[in-house]
Amino acid sequence: NIANASPAADLAAPLIALNASAHILREGAVFDLPVSELITGAEKAVLRPLDILLGFTLPAFPKEAESHYYQLSISRFGVAMVLRRTQGLVEQANIAIGAIGAKAVRIPELERALIGRRVDTSSADALGDLLADYIRNTSRRQYKAWASRGVMEDALALFTQDN
Repeated sequence: NIANASPAADLAAPLIALNASAHILREGAVFDLPVSELITGAEKAVLRPLDILLGFTLPAFPKEAESHYYQLSISRFGVAMVLRRTQGLVEQANIAIGAIGAKAVRIPELERALIGRRVDTSSADALGDLLADYIRNTSRRQYKAWASRGVMEDALALFTQDN
């Protein structure tokens, strides 16, 4: 579902959050492209008819970073997060959302809003409100805005289950 650029591609948000690169074979040569640039819209990708998507590479993952993917129902709404925390505070955040628009995207406003905060209900509420605003302003899938707070709460809860 990455090669055919499905708006609900399950792997798109996690690969984007992890800054993955795609390896593409074109006319006998292999080149790399960030997954965030591979999909250009709903069922639109930079792949040409004879291109072959060979696989993906993830950059080195910092030991102290954690990642989780949360999906509300099948292909309805996906949140991929990579967080690095120091003394309980988020120092770095990569957050990609899938199945709310034509393609999975990172949302810098969510990432910035989480920096310096603890992973808790207050953070989930703030991120949920920002995500709802983002959906209302950018997506035809307006019904997903109402679920944003719950989705962010469930997604962030994955980071507190082992602590």
